[in-house]
Amino acid sequence: MTHADIDFAVSMTHSEGWLYHSEEFERMLRFDPEGSFIYEDKSPVAFITCITYGRTGVVGHLIVSRKVRGKRIGETLVKRALEYMEGRGAKSIMLFATKEGFGLYKRLGFVPLKEALCIQCKPSIATPVEECPGISRVSPEDMDGICEIDSVLFGDDRSELIRDLYREYPDLCYRIRRDGKILGYAFGRTTSAASDFGPWACESGRTADAQALFDSVVSQFESGDLYLGVFAENLEAREIAGRLDTVRTWQTTLMVRGEQRYPGPSNRLFGPTAFELG
Repeated sequence: MTHADIDFAVSMTHSEGWLYHSEEFERMLRFDPEGSFIYEDKSPVAFITCITYGRTGVVGHLIVSRKVRGKRIGETLVKRALEYMEGRGAKSIMLFATKEGFGLYKRLGFVPLKEALCIQCKPSIATPVEECPGISRVSPEDMDGICEIDSVLFGDDRSELIRDLYREYPDLCYRIRRDGKILGYAFGRTTSAASDFGPWACESGRTADAQALFDSVVSQFESGDLYLGVFAENLEAREIAGRLDTVRTWQTTLMVRGEQRYPGPSNRLFGPTAFELG
């Protein structure tokens, strides 16, 4: 995949009901220029995206045109992506599988790790954001602490991605700092298509802190749809996100090939960055 293929990729995602924007694909290609692939049958009919962080690979989008399904094109693309990421030294490859893709990924050596919910909702907050000691927008001085927590929870160094998201959307990034220590953070981003929420982490053990981070970011979104993910086992995250006006919810499964992912305590990790970014 190159930048010339982005319009095709956006069109394909929209035809399948996913509201991805060109900015998401540009970000994927910026971080891993050779990691995404197009399948052509006279013309493009399918694609896959992936990104590598150190020893970790992430499979993002896999979309095959309905016209050519049943020809193992999806399997061909996944194998090509695996070959690429493992060639770059990835020892653990993860993805979030829908029920349609679960069987394919299992055949290729992925094993289920935990369940995650993808939520499409409206961003309005019914109640005002309450005061929370230490909460404010992220500053450049906070980034080392945020990246350190992220590397522990994710299990690899994604500091380049986290810093890039902050540079793009500084007004949509919030943190809690007390006694000189970062205790939680939440990031948002927005395009003309929709808004996205994540990553979302809280180390203080206080539900009120996790909720304040969530509300601080979500209250900045003015209209349109908001997409976010939460891990099903984190009941606090589900309850907080459930206060919004939900349009639809669907289940995905975090699957891993190789070393385990997300080794940090699940009660500290509330939501991933994005299903295509890890």
